[in-house]
Amino acid sequence: MSRRRRSILLFSLALLLIFFGLLIFMAGCGSSASSGPAPRQVTVADSATSALKIQTQWPSMMTVGQSNDITIDLLSSSLVASTPGAQHTASVSEATPVGTPNVPVGRAFGPGYESFAEGDLEAPEFAITPSATQTQSLDQPDVQFLWTVSPNTAGPQVIFVTITGQWRPTRGGEVIERTLGEVQLDIQVQPAPAPTPSPPAPQPGLDPGIVAAIIGAVATVVAAIIGALVVIAQMSKDRQKKEKEKARRAHNAARPPEKPPHTHDSPMPPKSWG
Repeated sequence: MSRRRRSILLFSLALLLIFFGLLIFMAGCGSSASSGPAPRQVTVADSATSALKIQTQWPSMMTVGQSNDITIDLLSSSLVASTPGAQHTASVSEATPVGTPNVPVGRAFGPGYESFAEGDLEAPEFAITPSATQTQSLDQPDVQFLWTVSPNTAGPQVIFVTITGQWRPTRGGEVIERTLGEVQLDIQVQPAPAPTPSPPAPQPGLDPGIVAAIIGAVATVVAAIIGALVVIAQMSKDRQKKEKEKARRAHNAARPPEKPPHTHDSPMPPKSWG
């Protein structure tokens, strides 16, 4: 083998070794990154009661008959309150401490419990959906309750929301319930806008435009007929007048002339000469 061919072969082997080395390095980095456990999110159950926040979002101005959303969030210590949506008011309050102080909410009454939160909304002058109480597990970073309300009466109204914690024993026993927070929402309800008058419903039968066109055409024809009859009557009257005048003239021409009236003069008596 020539010296030149030997150099080319050694250079190719070196490139192959470098390429396989890079593949092994990248595979090792990928496996080390994926082998580590994913970080666990802090849930409401992991947070102490003193770190819990209750965020409420609602529209302070509503209209009778229109639907509106009311949202209650029970936030863990790892989350911050969100920005309220358009035309919504937001308030943030601290949860009421329960159980053992500075202990995660899920173990506030000791181990062996599953923790839940129950949301109840009271609004006598509103239609509420859902109407039943909502229940969610505290084993999530954000426990959210959502209601859709529609006011029935105008004027100042009040809505009450109660968040109750529940600790259910995993091996049977009595359920422990404690109030985590109470929220009062002041709302001004304005009357519903006046309805826009709807156009009159079309009556069965012919279209009004067609009826008007027919009436106009009939009136034109009738007027034309009446005008023609008047003209014909006037022409007939003039013709009769001319014929009478012609007949009168013809009659006068055919009649013999009248003789002058005859005068009977009595003979003059003879004059006497004497």
